[in-house]
Amino acid sequence: MKNRLEDRLKSKDSILFASLKNRKSQIKLYLQNYKLNFVEFTDHSFEHVEMVAQNASDLLEQQEINLLNPDELYILLMACYLHDIGMCVPKKNLLEYRKKEEFIEYKQNNPQCKIEDYIREIHHELSYEFILKKWKELKIENEDYANAIALVAKAHRKVNLLDQEEYMNESNVRFLIKPTGSDYVCIPYLACIIRIADEMDVTYLRVPDLLYEDFLPENEKSRIEWTKQKSTYGINKLDNKLIYRARTTDENVYDALFENYEKVLRVVKYCQKVISTLPRTMNRNLKLKVNDVEEKFVAIGFIPKKIGFSFNLTRLFETFFSRGYTINTIH
Repeated sequence: MKNRLEDRLKSKDSILFASLKNRKSQIKLYLQNYKLNFVEFTDHSFEHVEMVAQNASDLLEQQEINLLNPDELYILLMACYLHDIGMCVPKKNLLEYRKKEEFIEYKQNNPQCKIEDYIREIHHELSYEFILKKWKELKIENEDYANAIALVAKAHRKVNLLDQEEYMNESNVRFLIKPTGSDYVCIPYLACIIRIADEMDVTYLRVPDLLYEDFLPENEKSRIEWTKQKSTYGINKLDNKLIYRARTTDENVYDALFENYEKVLRVVKYCQKVISTLPRTMNRNLKLKVNDVEEKFVAIGFIPKKIGFSFNLTRLFETFFSRGYTINTIH
């Protein structure tokens, strides 16, 4: 599938494009190691990060892509490919994390959790630290680029993009990469793109049939996660909304799918709020034409509680009025 972000970068800055292209094989090899510690997790391999980069391309209209300068294109794409690098914790380092006060406290609040669960919980922060520490080995162009890539990669989950010091700080919103250049990098905007793009990759492609049949985990939480993704056909952009398609024969999985739909919707609304608060002088009319998420879930063999016992009052009124009905009020 064509990645329009990469095509645009190739046409605007051949040096940055070559740098990105050369890093891919190195990142792919490194990401293969996530499975050494996380056998029960769904796919976080190179195929996943490549899909996140593709989702970022699909999210944006061509005119929105054209507003991004080469530095922004390079930073966004590198962040997509590196955002899960924190999952690749060497086994020798797991013991160190078990001794950390943060894990001990996390374990007290979550008695059933294992060190792997904790790593997954903080892996966006580990990705940030990895990029800042290993930027020379990754052959990132310079430390300024590394800082920007690390911030955008970390933003794919949890962090507050409205934080005045880290993301909405003037030096990050107006991030000058090249001392002699005139282009600035809008970190919060790129952060919004990667956060939504990552949420979109929860489909059956991350749980192939062979893995699902032979390696379905015993852990209940992981089983639900595997089955939820196995049931999802896609989250794709259509006009100004994301369409979330899934089908299942399991009521618990349906509930998990609906919870995830609500999460994706919250992420979209939150990112729109972030974009709307960008400083006017740096906005450059940066927009994201995704304002809503529509679920198209098929329940096979059961009636979902959310359908069976609730209704949407607003949509009910819209249906009546769109068909020319009137509602008489008795005084």
